[in-house]
Amino acid sequence: GRLDFTVIGTAVNRVSRVEAMCSKLGASLLATADFTSLLDAPCESLGNFDLKGISMPVEIFKYQG
Repeated sequence: GRLDFTVIGTAVNRVSRVEAMCSKLGASLLATADFTSLLDAPCESLGNFDLKGISMPVEIFKYQG
């Protein structure tokens, strides 16, 4: 038999929307403040963006490596 799994939730929606911003912002890797707070690496804030399906603007960061 075959099993199908679907991931649905706020976090997955947010990640999908941030990933979609890569081409618009000219970056291959973007992250939110929640993620960059866990890193020991330089990241540049690109600003706050309204993302479809997300009620509050999300600050998006670009890795400075």
